[in-house]
Amino acid sequence: MDGVSSKEIAENLKREYNIDIDKKKINLKETIKTIGIQTIEIKLFEGVIAKLKVHVIGI
Repeated sequence: MDGVSSKEIAENLKREYNIDIDKKKINLKETIKTIGIQTIEIKLFEGVIAKLKVHVIGI
């Protein structure tokens, strides 16, 4: 597993929930490489940051 990138998170949000988020607004210091629930931050607007829980599963 190479990890989950901000691009993959944005694509899954669009596919699963019809939510458009620019991958550049997803704050990841590096790809997520561990299985389980991770909390990430998404910059929605200037001064507005949302926290999102991402469930990473192995295939």
